[in-house]
Amino acid sequence: LKYFCFCALLAGAGLSFAQEDDLQQETSPLDRFRWQTSGKGTLGFQATIDIPEGYRFLDEFDVLSLFKELEGEVPLIRPEGIITPDDYQWLALFAFIPNGYVNDSEKNDLNSDELLNRIKAKKNFELIRANTITGWLTEPSYNSDTNVLEWAVTLVNSKTGGHGVLFMTQVLGRNGHMNIGLTCELKDFEEVLPEFKKAIAGFEYNSGKSYAEFQKGDKRAKYGLKGVVAGEASHYDEQPKYLTFLKENVAYIIAGIIVIIAAVAAGLFIIRQTSNT
Repeated sequence: LKYFCFCALLAGAGLSFAQEDDLQQETSPLDRFRWQTSGKGTLGFQATIDIPEGYRFLDEFDVLSLFKELEGEVPLIRPEGIITPDDYQWLALFAFIPNGYVNDSEKNDLNSDELLNRIKAKKNFELIRANTITGWLTEPSYNSDTNVLEWAVTLVNSKTGGHGVLFMTQVLGRNGHMNIGLTCELKDFEEVLPEFKKAIAGFEYNSGKSYAEFQKGDKRAKYGLKGVVAGEASHYDEQPKYLTFLKENVAYIIAGIIVIIAAVAAGLFIIRQTSNT
């Protein structure tokens, strides 16, 4: 295990970019998880990924267990899966943002200086919690044929001083977009990038979920491509309706529960009194 780091943008975990000697060991702590080494990996209800030979995949449920055990916390955005080479040289995390169809009309207006400043200024952007963004390694670009955004930033870990890279592939879909985040040490990036692209080449949205299958009346995101890059979508832009209802009516709900409990208790008391007589 050369290093162990997660995609902090997607999952809230800090990048350490530790030295190799500190993390090399004969048996990786990752081995005990239930990795899938062939076939198709399931990415929630949205997509699948073909697992190439020499790579392994962890689904959303085991990814949550992994975060709890190794990072001590659950990510703010639910991950859909992880893919990694068999030697765990790097990790790529999938996270779907279900904020709706993203209009790509800003594809010719991705001002890199503006976007970098927006990323740095975003106070709740998970990436900057334990790392300092030092600049673009690859400026944002959008492929209209594949509906894919790509960009990369260089990072310095605030605790260790290690230098790293976050490379983002963001695939637009009908109901949102899939963030695929690669993290690695800066010195390894040129070697790792072709392997990463090979590993995710088999990504595919399920039938009815692709960008081209958008239909009138589908939910639309409140941001465009700039918002995707800048992290406007790093958290869901609106809560599910049932959560909003619960928050707005919590006092009434608690009062109702108390009334129900009191009624049940009174009923039991009456039954007991009747049986005693």
